Amino acid sequence: MSPESFDPRPLFYQLNWKQRITAWILLAIIFILLVLYSFELSKFGNTFQSESLFKRAWLIFGILGAALGFIVGKAEKDLTEKFKIFVFIFLSALFFAPLLTNLTNRWFSGDSEIKSYEVFEVETIGPPKKISEKHWSTGDYFIFVFEEGELEKIRLNDLTEEPVKGQKIDLEIREGLLGWKFVE
Repeated sequence: MSPESFDPRPLFYQLNWKQRITAWILLAIIFILLVLYSFELSKFGNTFQSESLFKRAWLIFGILGAALGFIVGKAEKDLTEKFKIFVFIFLSALFFAPLLTNLTNRWFSGDSEIKSYEVFEVETIGPPKKISEKHWSTGDYFIFVFEEGELEKIRLNDLTEEPVKGQKIDLEIREGLLGWKFVE
């Protein structure tokens, strides 16, 4: 780089207006996805067999991210820039894969059904909370139930009575678009 072509301004200010708008749109999309992630974290635990959902999502999004990273990186001449673009797209795809698959599964689900489960184990999460002036919840719980022969952990919030091992509990279950069931 010659001293005549050196621009001391930050990179963002060296961009033309189309590139700046593209950068702002990309930042807005990433911010929205991060906000969605924060709200969706509590829903991950209430998806039955969520590990298999995530593994398949990582596999599919990893392949798509690698292909897209390769295609987008082709335009660059510098090998280092190609690698940076590839890694950014690939890791972004892997990071957002669980969010997008779980949202797709939940948002495009069928009708719910009430299903009865026997509580296998109970874990308390945090102290009791005040629901209203006269009512207190017993807190939040992880309960363990068997679904199709698999032990599943489900988070229940703001219960008025504490679940007990061996108790029958009714849960609202939905089957999502991708086939994974979840507790409403």
